Amino acid sequence: MRADDRFHLTGAYVNRAWLWSAHGRVEHAADDLRRVIQLAREGGYAYLERVGTYNLAEARLWEGALDDAHALALRSHALQRAHGEASARVDALLLARVAAARGDLGELRRLLASLAGEPFGADEQPIVAVLEALATDAPPAVWARALASLDRLLTLGRLELMLLASRHGVLSAADREVARALAQGDPIWSRRLDQL
Repeated sequence: MRADDRFHLTGAYVNRAWLWSAHGRVEHAADDLRRVIQLAREGGYAYLERVGTYNLAEARLWEGALDDAHALALRSHALQRAHGEASARVDALLLARVAAARGDLGELRRLLASLAGEPFGADEQPIVAVLEALATDAPPAVWARALASLDRLLTLGRLELMLLASRHGVLSAADREVARALAQGDPIWSRRLDQL
């Protein structure tokens, strides 16, 4: 910091947030992401602000702090649309995930409609399938197909979608046991076992 190199300091906080997360120190990770956002705003580093904002929004979603997650996801989406070099698809999908968690089906449908025709990657397709099942009040067979593809996702995202299925009453007893077993070993989701 003696050289006042805020750009590299901001990057270091991004990296340290990942390290804290890997060690299950979610509060420390959130603190570092807030520092990233602050330093990036002060330095005019829109890309780094968006990275910190997106990651904090996703963490807050997984923690169940949905109002905070929504505000952060809106900011991330705005930054990507204004300053990003690529599509804002990822940010719009995060907004859709937050809308689903909040139970705002009207907003979920609007966001999914805005994403129609987007080229989703293999890691995004299971997310979209579950969100579409929720948005359309799909029958159990459609839910079953959507949930069958979740094993491609990392634990955090998989648990997020399994919770949506559980709240909608379509998560089987066997899948609920899988979700609870996955959640027990995770620093964020182990705090939410009673919701699965």
